[in-house]
Amino acid sequence: MHLAFEHDIQNAVHKKFKNTIKGFNAMILFLKKKETELENSLFCLENTGDYSLMLSHFLGENNHHYHLANPLTVKLSKGLLRVKEHKVDAQMLMMYAYLKRELIKESTLPSLSILKLRNLITRRKRLVKEKTSQQQYIKILLQTNDLVGNRSIIDLSEQQLILIKKQIKIIEKEIQTFIDADESLQKNHVRC
Repeated sequence: MHLAFEHDIQNAVHKKFKNTIKGFNAMILFLKKKETELENSLFCLENTGDYSLMLSHFLGENNHHYHLANPLTVKLSKGLLRVKEHKVDAQMLMMYAYLKRELIKESTLPSLSILKLRNLITRRKRLVKEKTSQQQYIKILLQTNDLVGNRSIIDLSEQQLILIKKQIKIIEKEIQTFIDADESLQKNHVRC
């Protein structure tokens, strides 16, 4: 986790902390030593899913204001940058938050139900991609089987495809069970 903060936007400070509770506490201690008014500060971080989840949770639990910025919005605000460097990214995120300070809103962590459902849906999407990839691979192997003799690879790939399909069904069942058990999710869910 990289922190850029400003008392004076032109003299921003950059510091790196681990993306752990210990790292978050070290960041807060560092900011306090720099006499940062935490109650009047807004932490701005890119919404990177699971990677930003721990920090968001920490900030929310400790009553710190934060904003989860859409990574695409932040990227578009940077213009053309040829360098991929954490320090530059942290400074650009700080500049984005500073320039948009009147427009951005404080974020709150979604409910645990939403977070769990999001993880289930993400896993399903990955499995569907794997299934498609495996199907395409088997198709190519079948086309060249007479020439190369791919039978053992085809058999293994078909076994893998069967397992992926089973996992998709298990995840879909878990998603539906989860939605059925949560009244607030039922109101917002549209069955396909």
